[in-house]
Parts: sequence; structure tokens; C-alpha cells
Amino acid sequence: MFLPVSTTAAIQVLFIASALAIPTHDHSKSLFKSTAGFSKPTFSTSAGGYATCLSGLISVPVTVVNEKLLFSSPADQYAVTASFVHFLQANSSQALEIAGGPVTISTTFSIAAKLCCPKTWSSQPASTKTIQFLTHGIGFNQSYWDFAEGYSFVDVAAKAGYPTFSHDRLGVGASDHPDPIQIVQAPTQVEIIHELVSFLRSGKLADTTFENVVAVGHSFGSIQSVGVAARYPKDFDALVLTGFSTSADSLGLTFSDFNSAIARLNQPERFKDLPNGYLVVDNAIGNQFAFFYYPNFDIESKFSR
Repeated sequence: MFLPVSTTAAIQVLFIASALAIPTHDHSKSLFKSTAGFSKPTFSTSAGGYATCLSGLISVPVTVVNEKLLFSSPADQYAVTASFVHFLQANSSQALEIAGGPVTISTTFSIAAKLCCPKTWSSQPASTKTIQFLTHGIGFNQSYWDFAEGYSFVDVAAKAGYPTFSHDRLGVGASDHPDPIQIVQAPTQVEIIHELVSFLRSGKLADTTFENVVAVGHSFGSIQSVGVAARYPKDFDALVLTGFSTSADSLGLTFSDFNSAIARLNQPERFKDLPNGYLVVDNAIGNQFAFFYYPNFDIESKFSR
């Protein structure tokens, strides 16, 4: 079956590590009033140099009703593949078979996040009070919003005068990795986004208050953004949905394309401590099949290898 939680495994931990490690000069830090709300704060410059960024971990308290899933962590790769076959077959009843009823989760998660502001921006009233809230899709973390010069959404937004806020969704990258089946479910992700938006609006992050929040999602991140808008209509002032369709006809094909593999077995040097419920896309071919239409991507760039 498709676990809405397990395929959100941390695919690009190395990217987030490098993003957090780029130092900036002290004058850049003055762009922010403080590092409030961020533990282990680090300053960096966006890939193209148009924004100054404050990164760190944010404690997010969440109380949410999840679905108790009557599904154990897969014992091995054979079990993972069999589950997807069962879920994707015609007239599958698996979703009904594993539904165990509502269960309330109440805890605090550590979420890795990055707040970036244009270098020409200030927290004074003259600057925009609109921030773009970026939510990534399955198989990637927040680093793809700003992973290389010329390939940075953060830079494009900064050149247009907009601050951005990105985060690693729960179970991904440098954020917490709790039980991937019972905890890292879509309702939990929605509640975390809602809390982060409330932090931005109330000034709890960097002592800066944003009046308008625009959701920018990609793929599963767009689905999460729609989920937040449905449950909390006042959270977002606008939504930008990319890699998104109201038709679900291709979802089964997409998940089969991923050829999902147990993360700790596929990449033991990076994910050896994760339980078997965390999955990754098996190889680059699976990513191309799902996301990249040949020849409309940069084949020669070192970033596509």
C-alpha cells in the first residue's frame, strides 16, 4: 500500500547540511531582529546571493487526530513491494482493511526550517509584509527550493522582493523521524504547517510579524497546502499549487514509478537508523519517470546526476 507517511523519507540530507553550513558576514545578520523561535540558528546566503537566510530547528506542539493503521512496519523489501502491489491492484480493499479508527496524537516535534529575506529587505513597515510559505513534495526536502545558483526559487522570490519560509516536512531531512506509519500522517503534516503559519503571523520567528502568507506547494506539498486551506481557511491569503491536479488518475502510476525501497537498506550510510517504514525512490530512473520529461531538464548539469 501507499503509506502517506513512509515515502516522505529524507532523500537529500546532504543538501540540507550544506545549506546550513554556509556562513555569512555579520552585517547580514542585522537583517533579522533576532533568532527567536530557532534553536541552533545558522545564517547563510541563498544560492545566488540574493537573500540572507536564518536556519535552525523550530519546536512545534501538535494535537491531532490521526487514523490508527492496522499495518505493521514491513519486515523486509519483499513486504514493501507486496504492499504496493496489493494497494495498486484493481478494486483493492486494503485501505478499508487497515483502517483502525481515530486516535489522538499530542506531542511536540522538532522541525528544520529556513527563513530567507531579500538582502534589500528590512523588517520595517516599508518592506513587504507578505511571505511565501514553501512546502516540498515527496522524495525531496526543502533544499530543492534553493540548491544551486540559477536553480533557486528563493533567489527568484528575493529578486521580486519577497521573503520565503521553507521547512522539512515531518519525517524528512533534518526534521524529526517518529513512527512513520502511526505518526507521520497527512493530518499531522497539516497541523504542523498550521502552527508554523501562526508563528509567522504572530512574530514568534525572528521577532518579525508577517501580515500575509502565500502558500507555494509542489506536488504532495500542494496537497498539504490545500489540506491546510480546507481546515484553516484563514491561514493563507493565496495559494500557488505546482505539480498539482484535481485528477488522481496518475497517482497509481507515480507510486509504482518510484519503485519504493526501504531507506536504511537502499542507502545504509545515510539512513541506517531509520525504521523500515521509511522509504526512498530506488534510483534516478524512478525520479525521472515521475518528475522529469525528457529532454526538458538539465542533463549536463552536475546537479542532475
